[in-house]
Amino acid sequence: MKTIKNHKKIRFCNYFLDLGRRFAIKERMSQLIKWIQLIKTKEVKMRKRLLILDEDVNMCELLQMELRECGYDVTGTSVTTQAFTMLQRQPYDLVVIDLKSPWFRGDQIIQRIQESSGGANVILHSGYKRFEKEAARFKSIEFVLKSANLEHLIQTIDTTFHKAA
Repeated sequence: MKTIKNHKKIRFCNYFLDLGRRFAIKERMSQLIKWIQLIKTKEVKMRKRLLILDEDVNMCELLQMELRECGYDVTGTSVTTQAFTMLQRQPYDLVVIDLKSPWFRGDQIIQRIQESSGGANVILHSGYKRFEKEAARFKSIEFVLKSANLEHLIQTIDTTFHKAA
């Protein structure tokens, strides 16, 4: 049954690939090609749900865009209380957070996320190296220092999922 669905997806992708060639849309073409390659190699990660919590709205949107391109189902927010509500409503496989919040301390955020997420893994993604010690105190938490290059974060997310599998 899965192979039938994959063949339909591949035919669907090839149809749009042909349309893209006709209209010479280079940007969309590269995205479609990446998507087709993911489907053909069976590395589609859409089952993995991520929640991004970052007080910087622009960084939150950037992370969402980049992680969606990697094939993850991503939801983001810049409001801590909204993240807690989202975690209670639906399960997430991984939560990526920045500990700066005007209303909560870092350890409070981590505890609330671990309580309401039902055991989701947590990655601290902070621009402050001092939070690495904070991450070491809790279970199932990785620390990634923020930088302009998101490769290290993406690699840590992939590694976290491979450990769990």
